[in-house]
Order: sequence, then structure tokens, then C-alpha cells
Amino acid sequence: MMYNFLLLWKMAWRNLWRQRRRSLITVFAMSAGLALCIPTYGLMEGVSREMIRGITRSHLGHVQVHHPDYLEERRLELSFPEKEASLAVLADPAVIQAAPRVYTGGMVSSEHEFEVHVGTIGTHGGGLQSLVSGSLPLKKCTALVDERTAKRWRLDLGSILRFSPLPAEPACERVEISGVVRSDPAGASSLLMRPADIADLNAPPKAKSAAQTDPDDIDSLEKLAPAAPSADATPMLAPASDAAPDAAPAVDAAPAAPPPAAPSPSPATPADNPTTVVFRVVRTASSQVGIIAVDPSRESQVTTMVDKVVAGTYLNNTYRNGQGVPQILIGDQLARILMVKPGDRLGLDILTREGFPMDEMVEVAGMFNSGLDSMDRSLTFVHLRMAWDPELMNLVDPKTGAPQIHELAIRIKDSLDNVVVAERLQKRLKGLHLVAWPWQKVEPAMASMVKLQDASTAILLLIIFAIAALGTMNTMLMSVFERIREFGVLKSVGMRPFFVARLIMLETLLMTLVSMVVGGVLGLGISSYLYVYGLDMSSLLPEGFSYQGVVIDPVWRTVISVRSFAIPLALMSLVSLIVAVWPAVRAARIKPVEALRQTGV
Repeated sequence: MMYNFLLLWKMAWRNLWRQRRRSLITVFAMSAGLALCIPTYGLMEGVSREMIRGITRSHLGHVQVHHPDYLEERRLELSFPEKEASLAVLADPAVIQAAPRVYTGGMVSSEHEFEVHVGTIGTHGGGLQSLVSGSLPLKKCTALVDERTAKRWRLDLGSILRFSPLPAEPACERVEISGVVRSDPAGASSLLMRPADIADLNAPPKAKSAAQTDPDDIDSLEKLAPAAPSADATPMLAPASDAAPDAAPAVDAAPAAPPPAAPSPSPATPADNPTTVVFRVVRTASSQVGIIAVDPSRESQVTTMVDKVVAGTYLNNTYRNGQGVPQILIGDQLARILMVKPGDRLGLDILTREGFPMDEMVEVAGMFNSGLDSMDRSLTFVHLRMAWDPELMNLVDPKTGAPQIHELAIRIKDSLDNVVVAERLQKRLKGLHLVAWPWQKVEPAMASMVKLQDASTAILLLIIFAIAALGTMNTMLMSVFERIREFGVLKSVGMRPFFVARLIMLETLLMTLVSMVVGGVLGLGISSYLYVYGLDMSSLLPEGFSYQGVVIDPVWRTVISVRSFAIPLALMSLVSLIVAVWPAVRAARIKPVEALRQTGV
């Protein structure tokens, strides 16, 4: 039996090289397919691992602990004691760190004060011919603004400006932007209103009440201005032309009102309206945001948010800074909306456990860029102690006063073991009536995306091997048709059909083994290069690509592992042997008499 087996191997090897050119072409095709599949599989596995790392290290963590109903309802009162849960989780040897979090919502706002030259329609060419967008200010307390001012202070149609200090009634305390006109070449910020509205603005300013000077009121927020406000709160008259100084009106005099007739569509000359009034106005910018209260030191050990800070610094470990003001970390796009920078102060309205808003002045510690526009526009981070502050969220146990949280984000040593670790933590937390979820349960869409990536990789490998296998099948069929007489002679001298089929299968197996050696060496070389230098996709994806907050680096690198070699090799062997079945069956079914007759013997 052993002799027959060795004889078949010898015959198969000899037959393989009888048509040397055809066999070499087939070996080359199979080797090329394998050399392509090995780095492709390693590359896709590297992308999958990068996706998982991005998912878990950007915000989720490998495992999360919640109140049993929190993921479905997300109510503020679905909290749990932080200390007991943290002690139970950190007792597991697989856990590196657990970051406590509190989730709520609110609004952030900023105020900016600047000077504008208020004039009537026609001043600076503010007629229909210079109107860029919107409409003329035909209603009370509406105004046109020049393009430069609108762009600098992000003023859109419908934006509100408030005069500072507040004028006396019946003057407009605030004006709504109805349109935008071309900027004055002289460079002054222009606000164009109805003549009647301007006349009302010259009355003595209205004093601010005690309620309006409440230090906790957001209206008392420090104004962010390019220059310090004027000490004289009274509106000033400034010449709009090159007239002599002695022709200018007195400071406390009201500007001459233009004729009551409707403004002309064409621009007026300076002689038609010789003066404008200089006022200070306040621009308020606000945005609704999600607020996450974190422990900065523990959060930085679980997620990489600290590495995404692009301006300023991450949150300090202390709750309040040296001036006693809490800090806030905001996205760079939100900073552009609010027109703030690190060190500026914001008004923060934060929802309490009971759902009531409480306001606080906060200082911008820094700005982050997560790579996801929605996150950079609408997410903020504050210190965890703000959630426990009795004057703000006051998220503590009503009976014991113990601090409460909504989530524990956990980082473990091996990310691939997160399901097992979650099951083990679930047993530890059973007495606290909490649940431990692997990230796949918290974000099933992300898990499906990773599975889809793996499935796509498998399909790609099968397509590549199928193309190479078709060449193998063609080679073996051609070999069978050319050797019909040979198989007829072998069967006539007593070789059974089973051994004929085995001979064809052995020839295919030998060709596959040669291809595996050659393709494996080439694949290892390509994988090593991609492991060191990576595949640069920056020309197609300059900033990488993101999905639901997961950002993939534009430079893709392979993963060199036993799996990245074993799976392509196993697939190639399996596919090659499958396609060799049909040629082997054809050879086994050859009848000696018909074979000799076809060859003329």
C-alpha cells in the first residue's frame, strides 16, 4: 500500500512537468493570487482592528456598565452609585481603568460687544442697488448690516443685536437683521435703520435694574470684544464725510432726521445724510449641546479624547480654576459658532436631575476635533464634580448623598476578550442591580459594520482564488484530454479508476503546494512592506473616513499574524482541490477500449 502511494506521488510529480510551460503559467497564476490575498487579508484585518480601536478608544470603551434601563430610556434619574460600581469593576484583573460619566444636555452662549456706525438707509450706499441679500428694514427695530460685519460676527438674516447700554423707551433695545448690503470702502461697521428708529436711540440710556446685574444671570456675562468698551455710554455722533470739525454736531445732540418720505432705491450722497451715530452693540451666539461630565484623569486612561485637543488644554483635574470658574472642553466647530477661543468665558445652562436648567459661567479650557462634524458641533465635556455640585446638577443619592453616575466606560487589557470580561463583570455587579455590556451591545451598528468588513474580506478572497482556481481547472482538464491514451493504457494493465482519479488529485495538490511556497514568500514580503510603510490612501481620503464617530487613518497597515497566513493558504488548498474533482472524475471514467480507439491504436 505504501509502495503504491509513493509510486503515485512519483508519477504525479513527473506528469506535472511534462508540460513545463503550462504548469509554470498555472503555478504563477496561483502564486500571484496567493501573494495578493495574504497582504489583502492582513490589510483588511488591520483596518478592522483600527475600526475596533477607534470605536473603543474614541469614546465607548471595551465594556460599559449602566442601570438596566438606561440604554433604552436615557433618563437622568437612571443613575447608580459611582464608588461601589468602580470598586467592583476595578477588582477584575483584566480591567485597566474605569471612567465614570454623567450625561445631560443644555445650552452654551457667548456675547460679543463691538462698535457700529448707525445710519439711515442711503448712508454708505445702502439702497436697493447695494442690497446683497434680504430686504430693506421697513419694520420697526429692523436693520441692514454691511457684508464685512456680517461675516466677522456671523450675522445672518434674522440675527439679533442688542444695544449696550440699553436705550430709553420707546427706542429699540434690540434690532433684527433684515438684509445685508455691500461694505463701506472706508472700513467702518455699518448698521442702517429707519429714520424714526434712529431718532429714538438718542434719548438718555436706560439704567439697568438690580435683577439685570445678577452675577448668576447670563446677561451679565463678560462681553468678548476686540477693544474695551467706551467709558462714555452716551451715543456719539461721528462725521460721515470730510466736513470741517466745527460743522459737526455736538456730542449730546440728536442727529437731524431725514425727510419722512420713503427711502429712495438709489444710493444717497453724503450731503443727503451727513452723519451717522456710533453705538456699541452686543452679539449673542448660542447653541444647544450635549454635556458629558467626566473625571479627567480616569477618562484619559480609557479614551483618546485628550489627544484630540487642537487648541488650549484638556480639562484640569481640579473642578474650578484659580478664579473659581469651572472649565469646559468644546468642539472646534462649536467654538467657531460661538466665536470663542481658549480662555474665553461662556454662559452654560445645564439640566439638573429634575429637568430644570441651572446657569453657570464657565471658561473654555480647550477645543477638540474628533473628526465627526456632529460631535464637534454639539458635544461638550465638563468636570464630573459639576454633576455632583448641589447648586447645579446635584446628581447624588437623596438619602445618603452618595455621588451618582450614568455610565462606567471600561478599558481592558485585550480588546478581543471584551465579551468574556463583560460576562464576568456582570456576575460581580449582580448585587448592585447593574448590567455590563460589551461595546457590541451598546453600539450594534458599529458591530454590524465590523462584521460586514470581515464578510467583505472573505468575499474578496474567494473571488481572487476562484479566478486562480479556474486556471487550475483548465490546466488539469487540458492535461486529461492530452493523456487519454495514457489513462487507457494504465487502466488496461489493471489500474483502478480510483487510482486514476487520485493521480489527478495528487498532481493538483503538488501544483498547489509549489504555488503556496512561492506565493507565501511573496505575500510575506508584501505584507512586511505594508506593515512598515502602510498603504497611503490620503490621495483618495485626505483626512481618512469616519462612520458614526469612528475615524480611520488614511494610511492603512497590514497585520502579520498566523491567521493572516493560515486562512488564505487554507482557502487556496480547498478551492484548488474542489476544482480538481471534475478533471479527476473525467479521467477515472475513461474506458480503455475507447481511449485506444480515439488515439488510433
